[in-house]
Amino acid sequence: MAHEIDDAADSLQGATDSGGTAPESGEVMLFWDFFGPRGEGTARHFQTHLEEFLERESVSGCSVGTSSSNPRHWAAWCLAPVAVEDLLTRALKPRRRELG
Repeated sequence: MAHEIDDAADSLQGATDSGGTAPESGEVMLFWDFFGPRGEGTARHFQTHLEEFLERESVSGCSVGTSSSNPRHWAAWCLAPVAVEDLLTRALKPRRRELG
């Protein structure tokens, strides 16, 4: 089971549906993972709250979206400047991160 989750996480890296780009130097990609038959809807719903948080906190320079490696694993993601990583991590507790 853990191996399947790791494989799914690895394949999410290139699969985006909201115009995301690969992380560049000085950026971090944060992920919130959702599993099961409602994973897609939950990831899209979380993306809405993520956008609201970024606007409310006046955080700029971020891109957000959702991605999926298979029908049972979806993720909401945020490509953000490293400078705001601590704020996002403390407030929203992402499950994974990748450095650019």
